[in-house]
Amino acid sequence: MASTDYISYSPSAVDTFGNCETRFWFDNHADGSGVTPTDDTAASVSRATHDALMDYHGQLEALHVAGHSIDDETAIKRLNQLLDRHLQEQNMSRFDDPVARRLSSASNGLHRAALLMRDGMKDWSIDPDSGQLLVWAEAPLYHESEVAGVELKPGFRSRTRPDIVGIRSSDDGTHRVLVRDYKARGSVVYPRFDTGIIVRSWWAMSEIMSPKCDWFVKDRSLALDDTSIDVETVNLQFGADTEFTVSAAVTLKALVSERDRIVDTLQEMHEIDAADTADRAVPTPSGLCRNHCPHLHRCFAGQQHIQKRFGVAALHQRLSEVV
Repeated sequence: MASTDYISYSPSAVDTFGNCETRFWFDNHADGSGVTPTDDTAASVSRATHDALMDYHGQLEALHVAGHSIDDETAIKRLNQLLDRHLQEQNMSRFDDPVARRLSSASNGLHRAALLMRDGMKDWSIDPDSGQLLVWAEAPLYHESEVAGVELKPGFRSRTRPDIVGIRSSDDGTHRVLVRDYKARGSVVYPRFDTGIIVRSWWAMSEIMSPKCDWFVKDRSLALDDTSIDVETVNLQFGADTEFTVSAAVTLKALVSERDRIVDTLQEMHEIDAADTADRAVPTPSGLCRNHCPHLHRCFAGQQHIQKRFGVAALHQRLSEVV
């Protein structure tokens, strides 16, 4: 809980709760017993990739505003250099075997993303009064500056920041908001069903209908489409696939329905989080328990799952690693 005045959880916490309520409770209730080590190579590479893409966006925006362009080779080289730097910050190298395997599967996607981002700079709207390019990377979302987070309903908020949120011109002369995320998962992410993208889209629609955020659409003389929000995922692991980019338009009616569903989930999360024990949380044992749950040593259901699927020796090996 971020405040006693409202219930607030991030979209990633909502996803954790949906995957396993017990892990959600353990995440919020440390007991001093340590953690079961997990394989975080994929997460670390994804984090470095994300940071490189955001820095690359900043470079492209600066070049575009200055009237400069770069060719394909330079674009790909710039992104790779940024990725190397962010890997080094995490004491990793693209030549480490686990990192190399992860990056190899995303190589085509990263090259396509470099060109997609460069070529897409011309599509962002320009504010007719200030001349600003109307696209933002990793901007913290809020309505009133003194209260952080997206207000879903009175008493319910969610703190999040999009990879990209921007405004583009449409053929009929109006301007449409686009919410885009770059995904490094091994499965295609469809933006219409991504919790974070839906929360960010609700924020954008709320701001179109009642502008409060200082930097977004407030006080801008733009004709904005208030019927739907464009959403998009760039699936980096699928660079050779037609689902490398997946786009959709989410209508206001759909956003209201999704907003209500998320609010109901936040209420459930709050009630389980407030409990003194994890007894009210329902565990969902899965293949993730063995190598990816840091609370295995505290979770009887997860231990039973591993013992049943992989044997007693595998369970004892994992439990012996607790630090």
